[in-house]
Amino acid sequence: MMPTLDLFLLIFALVVILLLTERYHRCVAAMIGAFLVVVFSFERHLVESGVEVLEAIDMETLGFIVGIMMLCEGLARSGLFEFIGLSIAKATGGRVTLMMASFMLMTVLLTAFVGNITAMIIVGSLTIAIGEQLKLDLKRWLLAEAIIVDVGGLAFPISSIPSLIIASKTGWGFQEFIRTTLPLVLALTLLTVAAALKAFKPRKAAGAEVEIDPWSAVEDRRVFYRATLIFASVMLLLVFKDRVGLSLELIAFGGAVLMLALSGEDPDSIFRNVDWSSVFFLASFYIIVGGMEKAGVMGLLASATSKALMMAGRLAAVASMLVCAIASAFIDNIPVTLLLLSMSERIAQTGAIAIEPLTWSILFGAITGGKLTSFGSPSTIVAMGMLKRVGAKVTAGEYMKTVAPFTLLHLLVSSAYTLLFL
Repeated sequence: MMPTLDLFLLIFALVVILLLTERYHRCVAAMIGAFLVVVFSFERHLVESGVEVLEAIDMETLGFIVGIMMLCEGLARSGLFEFIGLSIAKATGGRVTLMMASFMLMTVLLTAFVGNITAMIIVGSLTIAIGEQLKLDLKRWLLAEAIIVDVGGLAFPISSIPSLIIASKTGWGFQEFIRTTLPLVLALTLLTVAAALKAFKPRKAAGAEVEIDPWSAVEDRRVFYRATLIFASVMLLLVFKDRVGLSLELIAFGGAVLMLALSGEDPDSIFRNVDWSSVFFLASFYIIVGGMEKAGVMGLLASATSKALMMAGRLAAVASMLVCAIASAFIDNIPVTLLLLSMSERIAQTGAIAIEPLTWSILFGAITGGKLTSFGSPSTIVAMGMLKRVGAKVTAGEYMKTVAPFTLLHLLVSSAYTLLFL
């Protein structure tokens, strides 16, 4: 009989191979792994009941994610995001360089509040609509937005799933994120915009003009005002959750319920548009990580990783960031974050390495590394689909060649920030 530790390592390797080869949808790949973990956990007597299996799933994080997704879906339908984008385009007066910079800044801002997938869809759709009228080089614009979209994922606990996982695990809220990550987000944003404008040199075809009316994106102004008020209220509650004494998932679900009740949208339609595959993917990977924990795999990996990081000394956090970034480029950053976060807790227990800089470095690596490949980040997959839709073919090699210098810049800046300020 194969040793339990080897068996669970084999299951994890199978999941990684399925994710890399994309033989199945990432959600299906994770569910296959979770099913095998559950079966062999019972067979090897690692668990005695289904309740023990479900205990591995962080239901608070999942509840918060679902609530935020429902809230943002309703908000997007109100037209607020499109209204902001069109207002920015109008304010630039048709100056293409300023417009590209504004759209990149808006991409980061949207990601900070609604996540990279939603931000990429909104900004990408606006770019295509305006670009067709101004005859812009959409390939350059969409690549620039794909490069910067993940930067906003560092800003707040709600800005990305890795941020949600870390916030839920550590208890860090908006204030901790703003104090720690906001300076880095600002630095990365400004440097990326400057580098992208120099690299892509945005231009507009001669004589191309466009009339932009921001209110054309809003079908019902009453719904628009209600949705904006609800979203602003939810953001304030999330920022001051410690003072009001409400949990993250309760605030998110409360906002979602109000949005459903007051938006006038069909609830079934909103439910259908929630990204359930990410929810099941995350739940499945919680089960996989829980099974690996019980089988002793996490202890083994943490032991090997801790030795390497301890040898790195003061550079341990940077080394952790690089490992996370490289892994996130080829494997979804959600499982990478889950695995390295579990390892970091074990490593920190030795007392040799401080847990806070190690944890922040995992977040920096997870967010930065995902965009290196054309399949490493969900927002990148969205951007590649948009490029294909407008007839701008970009191969995986061409994408990596374009994005690699920006990824290297982000890693260098993040490493310097970690060493100097964390």
